[in-house]
Amino acid sequence: MALVAMFFGIVCLQYFDLVLSEHLIDLGMSEDNVGFAFALFGFTWAAGAPIVGLVCQYVNRRTVVAVSFIMIGISLLLTGPSTLLELPLSKGIVLAGLTLLGFSVASCFVPIIPEIVNVITKEQQEKDD
Repeated sequence: MALVAMFFGIVCLQYFDLVLSEHLIDLGMSEDNVGFAFALFGFTWAAGAPIVGLVCQYVNRRTVVAVSFIMIGISLLLTGPSTLLELPLSKGIVLAGLTLLGFSVASCFVPIIPEIVNVITKEQQEKDD
């Protein structure tokens, strides 16, 4: 589950590095302001990480990751925007999708960090023994 979560998070990040700025420029955002979309994504990721950490204290981590996959899918439909949803091409919809995506990717990464740390710790203890 951890590997799948990491895969989804990285694919989303790589996708936006390549096409987001061009997509926003096509929607009428100036080249000088495109960086704010990336900042919005990063801010919601950073602000969402502690919130997800608190949620993980009360909800099973695997459930949080599974819900984050659904939220990632919804956010990608918004940032497209998907013709399936018949949404108009709008900067506001794209930015809303980016906001949701930042929180979703945080929800994908944060719950698996303890598992990664446990595996590394266990391997290190086996090497020391």
